[in-house]
Amino acid sequence: MSRSEELEQLRSKKSELHEESLTLEQKEKNLEEAVLILEEKISIAEYKNGNATRKEAIARLEGKMSELEERLKAIAKEPDTTATEEAPQETTKTTQEEPEESVVTVTALEEPMEAQPETADKQKKKRRLF
Repeated sequence: MSRSEELEQLRSKKSELHEESLTLEQKEKNLEEAVLILEEKISIAEYKNGNATRKEAIARLEGKMSELEERLKAIAKEPDTTATEEAPQETTKTTQEEPEESVVTVTALEEPMEAQPETADKQKKKRRLF
């Protein structure tokens, strides 16, 4: 084989490899884009599932809230009848438990009243030191 033929074959081989390289590069870009698209689709699906779960939780909480509000309204209407029944019972208990005379207890102070201003002065000094 002559040198010119060999050079021609090498250039042909180089050209084929270059085209293959470009094809592989384009395929890689396409696959990367496909991966990104799939990742976005997965992210969207996860958000949909999360949102659906949250919507269900919100619906349950709203239902429970309305049920509790109804119970509160029902209870708010009942005290009118029960409050009148309970009030006389409470007054009778307090009158029975009270002694006939009021008892007042007096306790002696261990320290004289002058000790209090000293503690106030100490507190003022402490405040100044900090």
